[in-house]
Amino acid sequence: MIIKFDNVEKTYIAKSITVNACKNINFSVEEGDIFGVVGYSGAGKSTLIRMVNALERPTSGKVTVNGEVINELKGSDLRKARKNISMIFQNFNLINAKTVYENVAMPLILNHTPKEEIKKRVKDILSFVELSDKANTYPSNLSGGQKQRVGIARALTTDPSILLCDEPTSALDPKTTDAILKLLLKVNKALNVTIMIITHQINIVQKICNKVAVMEDGHIVEIGEVKEVFAKPKQAITKAFVSTVVDEDIPETIFASSAAETKNGKILKVRCLDGNVCDTFVPALREMFSANIKTLFMSVNEVQGSILTIIGLHVTGSDDQIKEVEEYLGKVYEYKEVKL
Repeated sequence: MIIKFDNVEKTYIAKSITVNACKNINFSVEEGDIFGVVGYSGAGKSTLIRMVNALERPTSGKVTVNGEVINELKGSDLRKARKNISMIFQNFNLINAKTVYENVAMPLILNHTPKEEIKKRVKDILSFVELSDKANTYPSNLSGGQKQRVGIARALTTDPSILLCDEPTSALDPKTTDAILKLLLKVNKALNVTIMIITHQINIVQKICNKVAVMEDGHIVEIGEVKEVFAKPKQAITKAFVSTVVDEDIPETIFASSAAETKNGKILKVRCLDGNVCDTFVPALREMFSANIKTLFMSVNEVQGSILTIIGLHVTGSDDQIKEVEEYLGKVYEYKEVKL
């Protein structure tokens, strides 16, 4: 692993008020991951990510980064460790009085890098983020997306192994957000940079993250590969997040009509992480079982290169016939009965 949290707690005390921002945090980020941490405001996400570069230090526990317990480092040892960890922010944090070139060069200047090396590095990085023509432009003349590209370029100048992203697209429109996410994917793949993103937007996780942790009230309440978490969300907060990007509600008129057709039946909603299920799933069920099986609804969603299909079924027949179908679904897929 490249980042590891061991029994991490973070408590703030101000004016006799105690706030437990992070509670019993235990998880790892592997090299090459794009790891998303999603949660509502106040969940503890920002505190969590700021402990990776020791901008915040845990009240107890250990945060290990690149093999070193970073919360135990100080002085020159901490500065050395931070050279491998860069960060970008929601509000870009650019210096308005300096050009794009000067903003991107700033970390190298502070590290006393030779001028010729700075020129070459900044030129290469601006080309990488597709801003070569903006080198002499001031931030006030850039769009939001261009400002974030400058922020990413500046973060990459020191050749980090880790890029921390604090709500990197919250200030951007959807089209610009997609462009920035594509750039972050490029950073991850082309430069082998491990990325950790905190966000309250689950669509960000859906589009580029391979793993996700869901935070609520300072706790990690659910964690795993994105496609698995989307296919089988366990916690109520995770289900709420996933439902905003995965269409899984059977239309009310269809649902009500089917529910009224017969009392001897059930409406079942099945979740399948299977790219071929649309063609074969329902016909196969009809061949296997004597119950009458009708498709009410189908939603197909792409999640990290896999296809998540939500299917609404109306199953009618005797109690035994319906039970057979349910027992099979329970063994092979994730399903639940939906009641009016």
